[in-house]
Amino acid sequence: MTRKVRDVFLTGLGILLVIIGVIGIFLPVLPTTVFLLMAAWCFTNGSPKLNHWLLTHPHLGPPVIEWRAHGVIPFRGKVLAIVMMSASLAYLIFFSSAPAFVAPLVGGILFCVAIFIVTRPSRPPESLTPQSEQSDSSD
Repeated sequence: MTRKVRDVFLTGLGILLVIIGVIGIFLPVLPTTVFLLMAAWCFTNGSPKLNHWLLTHPHLGPPVIEWRAHGVIPFRGKVLAIVMMSASLAYLIFFSSAPAFVAPLVGGILFCVAIFIVTRPSRPPESLTPQSEQSDSSD
């Protein structure tokens, strides 16, 4: 695949992911941040101009920036992710005709993902304020 074709593909995919992410703002069952992070990756590799747009967007940019800088997953996003993973696993166990080995396998994977999500910070670390820097230097 040539670089131009790859860039066009990643840019188109990134735009689609942003659209899905924006829809997620209005639909509580659809996570926004995950789609924005995937879009940011696509734009980083396919369109620096759209990557800049996404990062500087007043509503869409902050979650992407916080993830890149500090690995932050907002508390609401954590709760929604865990609830949706649990609901998906419950559906698989109780309503699916999947083979018997599938539910424990999927459950184990979702458990590992849940551990990862829960162990990420919910907020960026507090930065030093000018007042605290002054009080630290005067001691």
